[in-house]
Amino acid sequence: MVCLSAAVGCGDGARGPAATRDAAPPATCGGGQAQRTGDGTFYDADGSGNCSFDPSPDDLMVAAMNQTDYAGSAACGACAAIDGPDGSVVVRIVDRCPECSPGDIDLSADAFARIAAPVAGRVAIRWRYVACAVVGPVRYRFKEGSNPFWTARTTTTSSRPTAWAPGRSTCASPTSTVT
Repeated sequence: MVCLSAAVGCGDGARGPAATRDAAPPATCGGGQAQRTGDGTFYDADGSGNCSFDPSPDDLMVAAMNQTDYAGSAACGACAAIDGPDGSVVVRIVDRCPECSPGDIDLSADAFARIAAPVAGRVAIRWRYVACAVVGPVRYRFKEGSNPFWTARTTTTSSRPTAWAPGRSTCASPTSTVT
């Protein structure tokens, strides 16, 4: 039997299999996340990537997180508010940028155009994790190949990332329990 439950709110951290035990928390309930710095670049994003989200051609405010802050996929589904030289944008993390340095974010071309002229190619950015704006109910997508004995799922609509560090004051995210 597969049981799914969704919990959204503040807590002391995850205690289940979805927890990432060696990563910094992608978001905090009080919004007290430290501001980070790095370089912003852009790529031909379609909303899909290492986080296993489906392409989102109608919402290309997406980005790939550097390997360090990606934290083994803990950043998947998180939103980041990014300030660049010409503006600001909020993006959803849907991919990993293995060649990016710590602090860097590789944005979709549409998102990059909101913070700098595309001809710049690479710009200094400041960013922090923020709660995502979510419209509608929580939706789950089951990975192809799931069966009565094994399953994997992705939360496709959540205001928080799908993994967090235990033992810290973090915002909870939808969780699943397999019994």
